[in-house]
Amino acid sequence: MESAQVVAEADCDHRRANRSHAAACVVPASGDARVEVALLAEAAECNKCSTYKAQMASFATDPLVEPVADTATGQAEVSALTEQSTPCGALGAVLCLPSMFPMMTLWFSASLSYYGLSLGSGHLQGNLYYNAMGSALMEIPACIVAAGMLDSPSTGRRLSVAIFYLCGAVSCLMLVLFRATFLANWAHMLGKLAMSAAFDAILVYSIEVFPTAVRGSAMGLCSAMARVAAMLAPVVLELCGMTIMHLLFGCMAACAAMACFLGLPETSGQSLKSQNETASAKLQESRSA
Repeated sequence: MESAQVVAEADCDHRRANRSHAAACVVPASGDARVEVALLAEAAECNKCSTYKAQMASFATDPLVEPVADTATGQAEVSALTEQSTPCGALGAVLCLPSMFPMMTLWFSASLSYYGLSLGSGHLQGNLYYNAMGSALMEIPACIVAAGMLDSPSTGRRLSVAIFYLCGAVSCLMLVLFRATFLANWAHMLGKLAMSAAFDAILVYSIEVFPTAVRGSAMGLCSAMARVAAMLAPVVLELCGMTIMHLLFGCMAACAAMACFLGLPETSGQSLKSQNETASAKLQESRSA
C-alpha cells in the first residue's frame, strides 16, 4: 500500500514538473501570448493546480522576457531579443542584428547566381543535353566539397563561404571573357559547383550565426531574399543577355565574399550559447549608438 502511494506521488511530481516546464517554454517571447496563456490556464484548472493557474495569469500581464534555462542543455535564451527589445517587435529585433543584412546579401547572391547559371547552361557551346547534365551533376561534388571545407579547422565556416563566392565570381568573369569558346563550358561548370557549394554552406552558417531567440524569423527573411533572387534570375537573362548577366552575377558574388569578412563572425568550434551572448551584446551596442 505504501509502495503504491510512493508511485502515485512520484507520478504526480513528474506531471507537475512537465506542467512547470510547459508553462515556462510555451509562452512565446514575441507575439500575442493571450491564446497560449488561456490554454495553459485552462489546463491548470482542469488539473486542479491553482499554483500554475496563478502563474499563467501573471504571464498575461507580465510577458516572459527573462532567459528561460533549458533543462536539457542548461543554456539560456537571449533575453534582449524579445518583443520589448525594439519598437518594431520581433521583426525589428531581427533587422537590428548586425549580421542580418550581410547574411541576406549572401542568400540573395547565391540564389541569383545559382539559378542564373542553371538557366545559362542552354547557351553554352556544344550539345545542350550534355551541358545540362554536366551542370546538374556539379551538385554532387559541391555537397562533398562544402561538407569537407566547413568541417576543416584550417578554413572554418566564414573562410569557406568566402572562397566559394570568390570562385563563383571568377567563374562568371571568365564566362564574360571566353563566352564564345569551350573554355566557357568549364568556367560554367566551376561556377555552378562553387555556387552550389555556397548555397549548401550558408544553410549551415546561417543557423550558427543567428541567435536562438530570432533564428526562425531571420532564416525566413533570408529565404525570402533567395526566392526573390530566383524570380529575378530569368528576368535578368531575358532583359540583359548573357554577358551582362554573368558580369552582374560576378559582381554580386564578389560583394557577398566581402560581406563575409565585413559583417559576419566565425562560428566554427563555438557553442550556440556564446553566439547568443555575442549577438545580444552587439544588439545592445547598436541600440545605444
